[in-house]
Amino acid sequence: MSTPDRSGQAIHLLAAINRLGLKAYSTPSKTALTFLILNDTLQVVRYNRASLWQIEKDQTNLVGVSGHAVVNPNSYLASEWKQILRNIKDYNKPQILDSVNQIRESEPVTGHPPIVHDNVAFVWLPISNRDGIIGLLLERWNGVKWQYDEIEILNFLMQNYSAAWAKYTKSDQFKKLFSKPTQLALGTLALALLFIQIPLRIVAPCEIVPKDPVLVTAPLDGIIEEIKVEPGQYVKQGELLFTYDAHVPLEELKVAEKQVDVAEAETRRANSLAFRDKKALAEYAILSLKLKKEKTLLDLAKYKASQLNVFAPIDGIVMLKNRDEWRGNPTQMGEKVMVIGNPDKTKIKIWIPESDNVDLNLGSEVKIILNTEPDYSYKADLSYISPFTSLSDKNIPSFSAEADWINPPKDLKIGLKGTAILYSEDVSLFYYIIRRPLSYVRTVLGY
Repeated sequence: MSTPDRSGQAIHLLAAINRLGLKAYSTPSKTALTFLILNDTLQVVRYNRASLWQIEKDQTNLVGVSGHAVVNPNSYLASEWKQILRNIKDYNKPQILDSVNQIRESEPVTGHPPIVHDNVAFVWLPISNRDGIIGLLLERWNGVKWQYDEIEILNFLMQNYSAAWAKYTKSDQFKKLFSKPTQLALGTLALALLFIQIPLRIVAPCEIVPKDPVLVTAPLDGIIEEIKVEPGQYVKQGELLFTYDAHVPLEELKVAEKQVDVAEAETRRANSLAFRDKKALAEYAILSLKLKKEKTLLDLAKYKASQLNVFAPIDGIVMLKNRDEWRGNPTQMGEKVMVIGNPDKTKIKIWIPESDNVDLNLGSEVKIILNTEPDYSYKADLSYISPFTSLSDKNIPSFSAEADWINPPKDLKIGLKGTAILYSEDVSLFYYIIRRPLSYVRTVLGY
């Protein structure tokens, strides 16, 4: 063969090795890399069969066989391969092994002779010695020998395979993890976690509510006929809010008026007879008390009749959940019906989750971020924290808190919701990170 032909073959071979090395390093999984090593090595040298092995301590494990998706490590052929591998003294060196006269695929079965390969030549090629030795066993049948220059070429390819295999070995990952740069970075991070102090921050839901709102209650026992205003409606002082069913109160008023008329007539009659009859005089005194009682009941009936229409006590926004729920609903005197608040005088109501009730100082600054303006924040001062828990509007056990605006914003609607950020004392960054996980673990373990 001429020199140019050999140069061309060498370039072709180097290109194949380089292409296989890049392909091996870019495999997405260990299984894909194993398949490539067993089957694609054929692009560099010719062989009849390849098997991949992992040798760790005294155990020899079959990883894969060329042309097979699944291997049986306990097969008859695997036992024959293991016998050949036992003759290797140093698994870390590539070497040509002694040829065997024949190798059988399986035990003989009656009527079915086993598949036998004659004059089989083997070569052992180590790939990696991380997490045990990984090596490739190649076979040539029918007396085809291995050449030492082929071993040198394959050994170069095995180095590429070794670099690709390192991606999937635990020892290599641990070495990277505990390398000096990594240890230095982890140490710096640990010091930062322990010594950097930051304010302990609590995030809680909040809502804009009126400051000093007026509570509109039921002035008498009765049935509400109709709510005249809508939730969120602005009303002026004296505007009609709701009305009562007038049938019963007006009927009671008529009865009370008749009772007074009867009592007055009886009193006048007793009064005219009292000058001549002592018994009539005593009856007059009793009837006078009865008249006074009936007049009192009449005054009460008149009061009830005068309260059938309820009007707004101040200008403000009506806060009412559902007006239809009140229609035909019997109410008791003093029962809350709605709230009217001044939209220009508001505060922030905050529900601090039970698990976040850390030490918070009254007067400390609170940052308010409304859902309608997520790109802007307002400042407020913490003015009140409830000493006991209650259920929030989402039925979450929470500590109710309030905050007053530092600079009262304008044109903010009552009922807007958002997030309140409260700040407690300074803590280490380490405690800030593990506070919630530690609380959860202790809750689960009961420690």
